[in-house]
Amino acid sequence: MREIDVTKMIAFRFWWSWTWRSNLFALIAGFLLGLISAFVASMIGLPIELQTMVQTLLGLMIGLTITILVVKSILRQKYSKFKIAVIDKDSNQEVKEVSYAMAIHFCWSFFWKTFLCMLGVVVIVGIFMGIIMGILSANTNMSINSPAGAMIFILCYLFILVAAVFIQIFILKSLLKADYSDYRITVLENDQIVY
Repeated sequence: MREIDVTKMIAFRFWWSWTWRSNLFALIAGFLLGLISAFVASMIGLPIELQTMVQTLLGLMIGLTITILVVKSILRQKYSKFKIAVIDKDSNQEVKEVSYAMAIHFCWSFFWKTFLCMLGVVVIVGIFMGIIMGILSANTNMSINSPAGAMIFILCYLFILVAAVFIQIFILKSLLKADYSDYRITVLENDQIVY
């Protein structure tokens, strides 16, 4: 199999595989965790504040675990015309089993880059929104609670959501062609094309 360039569509397909699986499994696990923890907390008489804190910590741990497991499974995913491959640098052969350390490393690279990019976007959009709201409120006595102010807020929020998807795809495009210390991730042409 030969290596191919990572296109935006390949990065999008990887992002979609990751997103829907993580969200579905997290939803199911969160629902079950919520039921079980609420039942146990009521049985032992935990205060609501402590119960909320425990559920938040458990939810975070389960969410991270699900994300790592999903990434571990899709780092060797076969699609119709390509597949994601982890290549050992020493042997230059495809790794048979993606380790948890590789999945954690990939997730960490993705999350810190996404966090920094999104922080920049939120700051820029926040400054822009503040300037617009300041100008409008000075001229028309409009506030964020008015319909026009709420519309500006919603439009800025939607812009941030759309920007988040594009930023994640852009970051995944670079990570699907990344070199790490003892392995690299690449995209290979799938020799068995499924129609």
